[in-house]
Amino acid sequence: MNRFSLYLITCFIANILFVSTTNSQFLGLPVWPLVTGFEQSGPTQDLTSTTLHQYVIWNSSTPIAMDIPSGSSNKVGPSHAGVNECGELVFFTLHNGDFNAATAELNLYDAGGNQIIVTGGEMNASAGDDEIQVVLRPGSVNQWFFIYNLAPSSYPSTSPGYQASYLAYSLVEVMGTTAQYISDGSGPIKDRLLDVGGTNYQYFPGKATSASSFVGNHDIYAQRRDQAFGSTVISSTFEVDKFVIDTSKTIAHAATSSTVSSYSWSLMAAGSPIELDPNSNQLLVMARSQNNNQQEAYLFDVSSPTAFAALPTTIKFSELLIDFDSTISVSGSLSQYHAPMEFDISTGTGFDWLRNMERKIVGVEFSPSGDYLYFCGGGYQSSGNSNLSYLGQIDLTTSGPNYITRLQVQTSDPLNSYNSTTGTGPTWSSSNYTNLWLFHPTAKIQTCYDGNMYFTKGRSSDLFVLPDPDALMPINLTPHDIDFSTPSIPNISTNGYANNMPDQIDGYDYFDCGGSTSTAEHESTTIAIELGPVPANDRLQIKLDSKVRAEYGTLQIVDLTGKLLFTEAFIPQIGTSSHDINVSTLGSGVYLLTIECHTNSGIEHKTIRFIKQ
Repeated sequence: MNRFSLYLITCFIANILFVSTTNSQFLGLPVWPLVTGFEQSGPTQDLTSTTLHQYVIWNSSTPIAMDIPSGSSNKVGPSHAGVNECGELVFFTLHNGDFNAATAELNLYDAGGNQIIVTGGEMNASAGDDEIQVVLRPGSVNQWFFIYNLAPSSYPSTSPGYQASYLAYSLVEVMGTTAQYISDGSGPIKDRLLDVGGTNYQYFPGKATSASSFVGNHDIYAQRRDQAFGSTVISSTFEVDKFVIDTSKTIAHAATSSTVSSYSWSLMAAGSPIELDPNSNQLLVMARSQNNNQQEAYLFDVSSPTAFAALPTTIKFSELLIDFDSTISVSGSLSQYHAPMEFDISTGTGFDWLRNMERKIVGVEFSPSGDYLYFCGGGYQSSGNSNLSYLGQIDLTTSGPNYITRLQVQTSDPLNSYNSTTGTGPTWSSSNYTNLWLFHPTAKIQTCYDGNMYFTKGRSSDLFVLPDPDALMPINLTPHDIDFSTPSIPNISTNGYANNMPDQIDGYDYFDCGGSTSTAEHESTTIAIELGPVPANDRLQIKLDSKVRAEYGTLQIVDLTGKLLFTEAFIPQIGTSSHDINVSTLGSGVYLLTIECHTNSGIEHKTIRFIKQ
């Protein structure tokens, strides 16, 4: 049976013990569901993969890959995570791959790869939406909002990924292997269109969710652009709409930016993401283009409602000041800094190919501090050919909009046989696609819970690590195979092409176990736990300090799928007590220890993560 590769990547730093009060550095998704596949099965293609699901656990040594025996889908595409308030993976999303609006479905799978059946039918999301937002409903422990582009009735260029479409949302309650839509006075909240003043508009797939909001718990941002269904004509102006998620069942429009004058390109909808910095102060909106000196990004200040109403800073990629690390001459101008557009009319510099740097940049991400903006891709010159591509670090602490930018240059092919003027590499149209498989352009980039960033390359099975993304990135303007990994900070290898990474709420603490799950059960503030050794070996020592009198208690260990592996009853004592558990039968990885104390007023519990060596 064909299957797809699902990697659940848990990100953490070696020898850091994760407790319910998470260090502010460790924010964002702790688990990445990563579906891998072949080149022809990108985010908008209905093809299959033959590799198994896997968990990949990031620990102090080489990542541990564990096969998941289930796998009821062999589809390939972007996958996104649904985690509960304690950072535990409950489900992941995967589209069924159908382009037809009548049969397009967004499916849910539990952590073991088994499909979760949603009563009332599946969500009618577009197969081209690679930035679906999955947000736990504030105040709930098992209800999630899904925000997505509705499957379009028609689209250009054989793919719905190139079509702006209506923005929809659903509210789903997940209960193990079943799920249902939550209802309000208008019926089940399924495929409900988001509106602005009663009008439904079209949006690009790019979306972003804030970690906090001025008027609710989360803000959702989306780029509004007019595009007739099936047409390649896209509006050259756009607005950004902000919607608010709070404890209510519905999502409401809150604000709209000023109208921004941009440009039009027929395939702009795909590869135009939206990103928020982890502090939810800066919003970056992309507008992809293959045309020379055209591609721009728009940096909004969203730190206040007044700031959001102002026009954004326009970042024109061809006018960024590239740091050459030493003085060079371009058209008679001696400087350490030169813009890519300067190379349009200059030859013989050794860097002439920078004239195409800005063409088809596709991936962007803020550093954890928000001081730097990273980008991937670019370098496009002609179809059917490889080209140089880039990993760039835009220094937002310098004077904009022509920010100082540091570059790493990814080669076009292993032999570095690129054109010295344009950066164009070998053609694959007459070589039975052999050269295509040797073309590994930089593609997507994402921050991780461990504080590093990871980026992908086309037709590669690795997630490439970028350590310490808040430091100045090293400059290397000699085309090469970009790789920052070391034995202690390795790349993450998968057994299929890593085409996509899950979107997340940057800067959000997914480990917030303080919320009440019922009137009788709550996260304890009177129980303290210490574990040792770190990481655990065959024995796990537990030091328990309790300020509450309880009738009885239980110790439980579960894995990241929620499978119960160990349970033991004990009599809680007021004060300090010690417990020793044999964990020699547990494999290497990350586990959850939960201590429950049953008192006269209810159940107090405490959950803590530990690493088993």
